Amino acid sequence: MTTKTGTVHFKTGKGFARLMMELTRQAYWMEDRQEWALDTLACLQGLTVEQAKAILSGMARLEDGEEENTTILLLDKDEQWIEKLAEYQKWQEDRTYLFGNRRVPKDLVDFYTGSLVSRLRATLRMGFVADPLETMDLERQRRDTHNEILQVAGFNKIDTIRYDYDDLEFAEFDRAFQKHLNRETGSLFADSDSDEEIA
Repeated sequence: MTTKTGTVHFKTGKGFARLMMELTRQAYWMEDRQEWALDTLACLQGLTVEQAKAILSGMARLEDGEEENTTILLLDKDEQWIEKLAEYQKWQEDRTYLFGNRRVPKDLVDFYTGSLVSRLRATLRMGFVADPLETMDLERQRRDTHNEILQVAGFNKIDTIRYDYDDLEFAEFDRAFQKHLNRETGSLFADSDSDEEIA
């Protein structure tokens, strides 16, 4: 059953409601610009944050009103969009790792673990550095890639060099990430193929 929750006035022509609904939905789910999409939809359509979230998740939708420059919020499921969301979420799960409640692209994490950290840890386990310049370059790449992973996960530095290590969400992410890292590359004392348990 479709429930009309009222008419919202805005200063645009016909078709704008559906356009904004589609645009912000794509940004919210496909481009990871959730805050922008939520604020834009709520502001331009005169909605509450809760109403905007319902639209973005497919639990409500917008339609043009009969009067000029009006739109109506309809509380009925958009089954087509919900189906698209399910497909996208499956695609997202296939191409990302979940650490805590943050997702990071698999190719970025695999490059970090396989091409950088595993080589650095193998060098340190051997007890000597055959090529100091190569090792320094690997460490620089590791540091830059690690920062990129944190930024993709949505964490920002609290100053020019430090992250908020006391933040509970950051700690949860970091704990899960380090566990994955040790499983894939081994610790400094045991490689990943060892039967020894890695903490």
